[in-house]
Amino acid sequence: MSASSIADPSFGLVPRNILVSVDLDLDMDGRLKLVADLADRFSCHVIGAAAREVVMPVMTEADVIVQTDLLEEERRIVQRDLDDAEAVFRRTFDRSTSATWCSATERASYWICEQARSADLVVCGARLGEGTLGGALRVDPGHVLLGLGRPLLVVPPRTDMLAARRIVIGWKNSREARRAILDALPFLMRSENVLVVCAGQYPDIDGAKAVAEHLRRYGIHCEGVADTPSSNHSVAEDLRNAVTRSGSDLLVCGAYGHTRLREWVFGGVTTDLLDDTRSVCLFSH
Repeated sequence: MSASSIADPSFGLVPRNILVSVDLDLDMDGRLKLVADLADRFSCHVIGAAAREVVMPVMTEADVIVQTDLLEEERRIVQRDLDDAEAVFRRTFDRSTSATWCSATERASYWICEQARSADLVVCGARLGEGTLGGALRVDPGHVLLGLGRPLLVVPPRTDMLAARRIVIGWKNSREARRAILDALPFLMRSENVLVVCAGQYPDIDGAKAVAEHLRRYGIHCEGVADTPSSNHSVAEDLRNAVTRSGSDLLVCGAYGHTRLREWVFGGVTTDLLDDTRSVCLFSH
């Protein structure tokens, strides 16, 4: 049985709905172009989503009228931003395409996680720090990733295409990495070559070889396994270098984190990749 026949939607290996977080960043049109190409490739529906919380002013009895006016102005600004985001989305996905729009005056990160209930894959821009043009509409991937329950495709700036012909898998024998490989199967099965990379001080070579053999049974061309022994580089840097050397444009890896004081705290590799994403990354948790 060929990889193309297994990739038929009846096998459940093709995403049917992609949710993209829309903001007002200058790179948004390119990101939407990338999503449109994926939607065409997988013949799936696209959901555009944006949210921004209305910040309630602190009111006192003396200035309640002034503060009420400020609240109404804040609501107008938020709605204007949401309307602008929909206009950006509709430039790529008009009403004749299989696409829908949704927005809300809610905290963006939590709301996007809720909307992921209707998606197989979520797409957002890379973490760019404070002062980004996307403003309050931009979703920090680090804030949504561990609560998403879906694979997250993080797209760096100035990127409008994901060929995914050559893919690197960052392997670690963990639940997150195993989940990432399963989530990435729609991409892996359409690729020309896959490289499984072990990074870190104690690379799991045997496990990586088992993963490569597993993928070959799907008809995926997996050239083998590469290890990057501990060096002066971080694990994240080693993975990025593997992507560059292999001519890949997609890195697949697990996202590692834990809770502390009711907040998610990422492991070092995940944090490094989120802070400096030079290629498209597919994260799973």
